[in-house]
Amino acid sequence: MLRHGLIVLCTVVALTLGWVGTIADASAAQQATPEASCVTTTPEENLAIVRRFYEEGVNGGDVSVFDEVAAPDILYHGATVGPKTSVKELKNTYQEVIDAFDGITYTLLSSAVSPDAVAVRYEVQGKHTGEFRKIAPTGNTVTWNHSAFAHVECGKIVEMWAQINQLDRLKQLGVLATSGPAAMMAGTPASVATPMAISDTESCAPESPEEVLAVIDKLRTKVYNRGNLDAMSDVFADGYIHGSANGPDAVGIEEGARGIGTFLTAFPDLDWTFDEVIVQGDHATARLTISGTQDGDLAGFPATGRPVQYSGISNFTVRCGKIVEFQTEMDVVGLLEQVGAPIRSDES
Repeated sequence: MLRHGLIVLCTVVALTLGWVGTIADASAAQQATPEASCVTTTPEENLAIVRRFYEEGVNGGDVSVFDEVAAPDILYHGATVGPKTSVKELKNTYQEVIDAFDGITYTLLSSAVSPDAVAVRYEVQGKHTGEFRKIAPTGNTVTWNHSAFAHVECGKIVEMWAQINQLDRLKQLGVLATSGPAAMMAGTPASVATPMAISDTESCAPESPEEVLAVIDKLRTKVYNRGNLDAMSDVFADGYIHGSANGPDAVGIEEGARGIGTFLTAFPDLDWTFDEVIVQGDHATARLTISGTQDGDLAGFPATGRPVQYSGISNFTVRCGKIVEFQTEMDVVGLLEQVGAPIRSDES
């Protein structure tokens, strides 16, 4: 579904960008009559509900909060844990994290809202003092980023998608493969940075939701789907910040092109599809599905000819018609599993 802050513009933007197939579902959801007992909530209240999930439920070490903010049959799509179909399962999943990482804290980095959807991005930090997914306690203070997309109905989260920078966390936990694409693609955890290309004093007119969407869709169609790195100068500001879950962070078009080029070489038929987008001001968050065939070298891993499909969440900041910050968390472990590349050093 395609959503952003101004629903009246949804059909216009969708037709412009060729996403007509998503509009019928979105319209049906918007026109549905809520049950008499349904609590109507504003976008701001929905954001508060999602923040309670993380900042009271997880930071406070009290997963009973999930009962208050999530539907009993919530559908949770977590790249590192597989789908969960109940709040009970979700409480068990997050309790495992709380028990393994002492003092775990989710700190909000960015957010965006639409009438019934919320996107958030957090920095997460905790000390690894308990066993976590068969990894013995290391005593390391571990930091990772967590992006989530949530649908809220009747004051409850009914569906949620979550992504983290998986390879960086495995590296900090000491179990990342020491060779192969996983080792080469792990970088330093992405973080909030001040874009270098557009100064705070530079003046440009505020952009409409359609204009912001058009910029990020140009990245999707021209750079990724067509493999045209020369188009990056039309999409990115000169010193843009590129935080990636599949490689070291980059600053500027030259460094960014090297990282993107790694995937274009490995997957000549790479295809990015936006499943859902929220635009609020100069910020956009997109849920995406990525697919392709590994017909080329992937960070030193020979071509396998295997098809892959994996998910991600990207956050964009657009100023003066260009992307100044681009942060992505995606299921890189799922990608590497599909091509048969080694991921963890503690697995044979």
